[in-house]
Amino acid sequence: MKNAIETYERYLSKFPAERLTTFNCPSCKKQLKDVLNKGSFDWDSMAFCPYCQNHYFKVTKANNGPILTTKADQDD
Repeated sequence: MKNAIETYERYLSKFPAERLTTFNCPSCKKQLKDVLNKGSFDWDSMAFCPYCQNHYFKVTKANNGPILTTKADQDD
C-alpha cells in the first residue's frame, strides 16, 4: 500500500496547488486530490484509492467543476 500512496503523492506533486481540487473516496472517506478539469467536457474514469485500495467511478466535471464519485462495488 505504501507504494500506491507514494505514486499518488508523486503524481500530485507535478501540479501547482491551484490546479488541484479535493474530494472524498466513496469507500474510506479519505480526502483525495486530483487535477481540475478546465475543459468543456466531463471526464469519466475508473479510479483507485491509494489508501483503502478500493476502486470507484469518478466524474470530473468540466469548467473547474466538482469531482463526483460512486463506489464500484455497491454490495458493501
